[in-house]
Amino acid sequence: MKVAVYYSNKDIRIEEMEIPKISDGEVLMRTKACGICGSDVLEWYRRDKAPVILGHEAVGEIVESRSSDYKIGQRIFASHHVPCNKCYYCLEGYHTACSLLRRTNYDPGGFSEYIRLSRENAEFGIYPLPDISYESATLIEALGCVIRAQRLAGLKMGQRLIVFGCGVSGLLHIILAKKKGVYTIGVDINEYKLNFAKKFGCDLVLNGNRDINTLADCIVLCTGSPQAIEKTFSCLDKGSVLVFFAVPSPDIRINFPITRFWRNEVKIITSYGAGPKDLDEALRLVEKMDLESMITHRFPLEKIQDGFLVVERQDESMKAVVTL
Repeated sequence: MKVAVYYSNKDIRIEEMEIPKISDGEVLMRTKACGICGSDVLEWYRRDKAPVILGHEAVGEIVESRSSDYKIGQRIFASHHVPCNKCYYCLEGYHTACSLLRRTNYDPGGFSEYIRLSRENAEFGIYPLPDISYESATLIEALGCVIRAQRLAGLKMGQRLIVFGCGVSGLLHIILAKKKGVYTIGVDINEYKLNFAKKFGCDLVLNGNRDINTLADCIVLCTGSPQAIEKTFSCLDKGSVLVFFAVPSPDIRINFPITRFWRNEVKIITSYGAGPKDLDEALRLVEKMDLESMITHRFPLEKIQDGFLVVERQDESMKAVVTL
C-alpha cells in the first residue's frame, strides 16, 4: 500500500509498505479521507518523531474485521487516541490525560491507504458514520476537540466569546458557540479567514493588527502567536476564562499580568484533544452542520506535499483534505 512519510513540511515522500495484518479484536480500515490538521504542520511538534506517517483525522470503510462488534462494509470514523475509561484520570473526566490515550494510535497513520485499528482502538474508538460525506467526516475529531474546550470553559447562552485565530478550529468554535446563543467575535490578521467567519454567522470580526478594545466572558486562543496571547489581556473581563486551545512553541515565554488576573478572578485553562463524550456529541451534531463548505482544498495522497504547503502558508485556505 502507499503511505505518505513525513520528514519535514517540505519533505513528504510517497512510499510503499505492507498492508498491516490484524489480530483478534482488531479491524482493518480502507482510508477514504484524512484531514491535514494545523498541528500536522507544526514542525517543532513533529520533527523529533520524523520520519513518521502522520494523519489523525481519518475516516473510511472496514475491509476486514476480527471484532464481533464490526462488519465489513461499515463506514466509520476512527479515533486515533483512545482512553481506558477506568483509570483515575478517566474517572475524574480527564480522558485526554489517560496513559492509554497517550500511547494508542493508528497503525501506521492516517495518511496511508489502510489502517490497522488495534483491539483498544476498535473497542473504544470506532464510530459508525451518519449520512455525511467522508470529507465532511474528517472534521469530526476537530469538532470533538472544540466541544471539549467549550465544555471545560463553561460557555453558555448569553455570554460573549472572542476567538483569536479564525482557521478551522476557530471557525468551529464560532459555529458551536452560535448554536448555544453566544455572541461571537472573531479576530484574525487574515481577511480571507475573517470573511469565512462572517459567512458562518460570526457577530463581529476584527483585524488582529489593530487594537482590540472589547471585553468577553470567554476568550479562546486558536493560535500560538505570542502577539495574539498578549492582546487577550486587554479583552478579559472580570471572572472571564482564557482558554489555550493552541499553544506557542516550547521556547516561547509569555509574561502574564497575574496580579490583575488575581484581583479579577480570571481563569486560565487549557484543552487538549477530545474524549469519548466529546466525540459522541460531535457525531450527533455533524449532520446539522455545513462542514462541507469549510473544505477549500482536496488532494490525492500523491499530492499531499502540496496540501502541507497550503496549510503551512495559512493564506487563502480553510480545511485541506487528503482523499484516497
